Amino acid sequence: MGLVRPFGVALGMAILLASRAHADDPVVRSVEVEARLQDDALRGVVRFEVTSDGDPLRVWLYSDRNAVVPSAMDQRSSRWIFPRERDLAPTRARVSVDGVAREVELRHGAVGASRGRDFAGSDLDVPLSAGAHHVEVHFAYRLPERFGRLGRVGDRLTLTGPWYPLALRGDAPVDDVQHRVDLRYASTRTAVAPGERGAVLARGHLRRHRVGTFVPVALAPRWHRTLRDLPHGHSLVVLSEHALSEPPGPDARGIFALRDLNEIYVLEQLERVASDVAETLALVEEAGCAAIEPSSFVVVLAPSRTELAANAPGLVLVSDRAFEILPHEVARGFHDRAIRRALFRDALSRCAASMAEPAADRAWALDVRAALLTDLDEHRRSGRARTARELLGWAGFHPAIDQLLYAPQTAFPDVYFAGSAEPDAFRDDPTHARRPLSRGRRILAMALDALGEERHRAWTTALVERHETARAALERLAPDEAEHLDEWLAAAGTQVNYRLVSVQSETLESGRHRHRVVVRREGDVRHEPVEVRVTTRRGEVTGRWDGHGDEGVVEVETEGALRDVRLDPRGRLVQSAEVAGDHPLADDATSHPWRPPVVQGFNLAYGATENAWIGFLDVALRRQYVTNSTLALRASTDPRSTGGLLRWVRGLGRARDTNARRGYLSPGVTFDRLHEGFAGDESPGGWRVGAQLVGGYSSLRWFLDPRAGASLSASLGTSLAFRDDDTRTWTVNGGVRGNLTLPLGLRGTLVLVGGASGVLGDPLPGERPGLGGRFLLRGYQNGEVLGRGRAFAVAEARFTPTVTSDLAINLLHVVWVREIQLAAFAGGGLVFDASDGRDVAPGAEVGGGLRVHFEYGGVQPAVLAIDVAVPLVRTEEASRTLAPFTTIVAFEQYY
Repeated sequence: MGLVRPFGVALGMAILLASRAHADDPVVRSVEVEARLQDDALRGVVRFEVTSDGDPLRVWLYSDRNAVVPSAMDQRSSRWIFPRERDLAPTRARVSVDGVAREVELRHGAVGASRGRDFAGSDLDVPLSAGAHHVEVHFAYRLPERFGRLGRVGDRLTLTGPWYPLALRGDAPVDDVQHRVDLRYASTRTAVAPGERGAVLARGHLRRHRVGTFVPVALAPRWHRTLRDLPHGHSLVVLSEHALSEPPGPDARGIFALRDLNEIYVLEQLERVASDVAETLALVEEAGCAAIEPSSFVVVLAPSRTELAANAPGLVLVSDRAFEILPHEVARGFHDRAIRRALFRDALSRCAASMAEPAADRAWALDVRAALLTDLDEHRRSGRARTARELLGWAGFHPAIDQLLYAPQTAFPDVYFAGSAEPDAFRDDPTHARRPLSRGRRILAMALDALGEERHRAWTTALVERHETARAALERLAPDEAEHLDEWLAAAGTQVNYRLVSVQSETLESGRHRHRVVVRREGDVRHEPVEVRVTTRRGEVTGRWDGHGDEGVVEVETEGALRDVRLDPRGRLVQSAEVAGDHPLADDATSHPWRPPVVQGFNLAYGATENAWIGFLDVALRRQYVTNSTLALRASTDPRSTGGLLRWVRGLGRARDTNARRGYLSPGVTFDRLHEGFAGDESPGGWRVGAQLVGGYSSLRWFLDPRAGASLSASLGTSLAFRDDDTRTWTVNGGVRGNLTLPLGLRGTLVLVGGASGVLGDPLPGERPGLGGRFLLRGYQNGEVLGRGRAFAVAEARFTPTVTSDLAINLLHVVWVREIQLAAFAGGGLVFDASDGRDVAPGAEVGGGLRVHFEYGGVQPAVLAIDVAVPLVRTEEASRTLAPFTTIVAFEQYY
């Protein structure tokens, strides 16, 4: 056989164009797969019987996406891809045609490109002469330790993406040929695959014949199969690695009728959601999907952290993290909607209207119908629609997720706050892997903007009522707008920002006012209408730019004088922070309202050794979407003092994220109470007022557990203290602090922190810098070693053992423990002109701790840090009178 030589080439739009005619591809008559899985090594051969007019057979190797790290992965989302460290597994292939080895090139796009290897895997172009041919593609790869469609997690192996090479027609796998699959594996494993009606389970050897794109398989030592009857003849089959808990039955009495408050009854939730889907299908079947016969929904609980609910041919893949959320109707509704949509996709894939779609349109048209039915189901359950006609008379589109939950640091972020954008950062779904393709909700949103409510309602009704294809229905109802359908589909692969360039107003002789608004689109080309709302003292008027060209002008007349201009007032457009260089909505209006106070920092720590609370609350006031100007108030307490800081923060430089810039400069005023007895029973206290200037830079992100980045800050201040002995003293203080965070693989981090500070004047004990403290040397108490100057350095290593990663510890649904890190640290420092008379007082420490990462309600991430530290250098008196170690409990990392 000939050896395939892999090399990286940017495919671009010139390779495997979606518009390529199907006639250019050979006709695939049959597909046979023989494969063997030994431990984690998969080897096999795919035999294609084809007829060609001289065009090559194009073969897709989806599995080769596992050869590289996903470009969308960052220090936060790496937990959702790899259970431990990076595990890469390229695919090897050999090709023969009619028994003769052929040397062909394995082609893939650059990592991160729209058709990059990390999304689309690789392709083979097998040259063929005119006539009938027998093509064999031998493949081999290792199943990496990885969540998702192709990988292994513990004893579970997933082959729910295209795990063997597929022939292509156009830009999609051939889906109208029977696949005869023969897969052998260890007799200690059981495979589950879709059957004619329900699921097929086989131990050691799986044989399946199925028409479609491919045959998905999931393997585990054992599958627990549960069957539930649903309304209208449908049924639900749930397959899980472990037996699922069930609530007490209707006949249970006494204590046996009590529900476990700490248990998630996943099966009960799935049955509830599937019953809703069956009821809605019953209402719409008579209108347009009569070909949907009562069938089984086969749900496989899979180890996925990027797809809460997804589809494979004949299977519905639901993450084993489903319903790990606060059991409140609103919170649980996010999971409900995602799973309902996957169930609708599964049912509609057998609908006559969906099956009539051209192969190139089938994936997006199916998702449009599923998104529409998900919204219709929401409408039905609200009690406002009970018949099919009432259902179809609904006024069109509304987002299913109408309450955006800001949770960018938790798994399945698209489920909570993506709205109609549906970004799909990792594109695990094979129907979206080969190219960025807008999902159903985004297509519906863009159609509504282009068509208006009346024509949009007619189009969505046609998708449900008629056997008309989605493209044909759109061409019939809106032929001009239908020309832009392919642009809607490609919108997911574009990044744009809309900018309000200028606003000019003039008063007309009639007394009315004319306003000329210039709008610019930056980034990629995307033709979509942009609404412009002009607000005056007498009301508001909305104009519209059709989106053609890079810049447009909107003119409107109003009765009143101008107050404000805003682009996209309904928030329907998807804009890119990368293109904007800031929050993409910051340049969409002439003015922005003040946001409600935002808690941008909170920490509560307890120094058990000193019996002292340490905490702060930082509240910010800023205008909506503005990142370069913030008014902030901080209240804090520690063994030194209790007080507050009022400051203005000016953001500088590039945006670190959509909420902050990398640099800042912050003047402020302070007022606090210096505690008496801080450095001993005789140390005085007082009241203090002061002013300070702080500036800094930080590239650290995800403060709950930063894995890479650096920060540097410096401060200069002066203060006036009113002592308890009726004297006053001035002091001048300054300091610098730096952080360098280095990744040690995906599960480890080395944090290097250092700093220096000093004070001039006649400081009280609470104003003197020392070595001890929550963010200094943790082995020393806060008032133990004080002086006029301080320098210190600390190194902390954090690591997550495999056994304490990817946890699912439920504490009454209020807290979900996800990960437990181990920490070890050591530090040293010097205090100059120490209070005890020493010119230089050294200090050193060692210690360790735990970092418990958890989620409030299964959504909002947080961390609990517990540290125990031992001082290595102490005076004889301190050793005799103070505790030999310190213990600190806090809700943030050391940085």
